[in-house]
Amino acid sequence: MKRIIQLMALITLIGFKGATAQNSAGEGHSVAVSIPEIAILDIEGKNGIEDINLAVNADDLEAGKVLKVLKRNASLWLNYTSIIASSGNQRNISVSADNIPDVDGLQLKLKTFAANNNGDGTLGATEGLIFPSVIPTNIITGIGSAYTGNGWKKGHKLKYILKFVGDFADLNVEDVNSTVTLTYTITD
Repeated sequence: MKRIIQLMALITLIGFKGATAQNSAGEGHSVAVSIPEIAILDIEGKNGIEDINLAVNADDLEAGKVLKVLKRNASLWLNYTSIIASSGNQRNISVSADNIPDVDGLQLKLKTFAANNNGDGTLGATEGLIFPSVIPTNIITGIGSAYTGNGWKKGHKLKYILKFVGDFADLNVEDVNSTVTLTYTITD
């Protein structure tokens, strides 16, 4: 009996010596990381109002005086977020306009201001004062991975100017009264 106990003890000890733990001193696994390319923009106005009115007011006009056509509005802001590929091109933002009144001397201008300090990254450079047309025109160039901040008074301020510098005889109600649609596009 003593021999059986000794033999069982020996087998048990040999069994423990040959056994190894299932975990090692080090272990690894992979973690997948990905960031998508992003190119989004929007226009923000105070209290969510994104349409502007450049209507000329003649309420105070006296007989014999010239009707001055000079209206300005700087209540809208352009916001964007952009993440480019490491080998990707920088982005541009362009504007195009539909339904511009066809009156000699009537000018619709757009000025884009530099981004304020609410964002970060490679914010684009503004092109200054442009005349929107049916052909897309760059207003901001050289955008890299960046964001402007979201909301009114964040990003790039937009200033619209309506001015008449033509012959007064060319003005008429039918040719001038229209709603111009401006379309902003961010591209690579």
